[in-house]
Amino acid sequence: MRAIFIHGLAAGANSRTGKMLRDSFTEYQWSLPEVTHHCEPSLQTILQTVEEVQPDLVIGTSLGGFYALCLADRIHCPIVVLNPVIDAQRDILQFIGENHYFCKRLDRQKTFTLTKEDCAEFLPHSHIEEMVAKHQDRIIPFCTTHDDLLGLDYYQNYQRLFGERVRPTLLMSHAITQDFIDQELAPFVRTSLQHN
Repeated sequence: MRAIFIHGLAAGANSRTGKMLRDSFTEYQWSLPEVTHHCEPSLQTILQTVEEVQPDLVIGTSLGGFYALCLADRIHCPIVVLNPVIDAQRDILQFIGENHYFCKRLDRQKTFTLTKEDCAEFLPHSHIEEMVAKHQDRIIPFCTTHDDLLGLDYYQNYQRLFGERVRPTLLMSHAITQDFIDQELAPFVRTSLQHN
């Protein structure tokens, strides 16, 4: 089986979450495309990976979850989103300025500068409701009720977008933990997705 993981803002192909997923889901061959805060090039990188890999599962976290939702028309397997950004143009405004990457990236970049113009690149993709409604049978949202990065009331946005399909997690922050993967994500994937 083949899987793709799409990391979030300020991360990379060597992200901690990607490593945890690879270590926990050894039954999958993983591809981890490295994306940036530039919307269109990132979507093209992911789409190219999807076309090459033909995955059985796509997992995206934070901004990577947003990218996965944007491409739901082109991804033909289950899409699991973990604390996804919903309105990228608005939600990443708080990071305008210079930012440090949290991991060693394949492109060797250590920092990036986010501008208002970069945020505006997301405007054409700001309305993902259509993708979510159209592909709700394949989109599985796992979302914390205590998002310390996007806002402690952000769960309300998840409820508006995903309705009853939103899966509240035991996570107490935006970050993905090994306990969450072992206790919530892995059992769900193995019982609900791999046997369909």
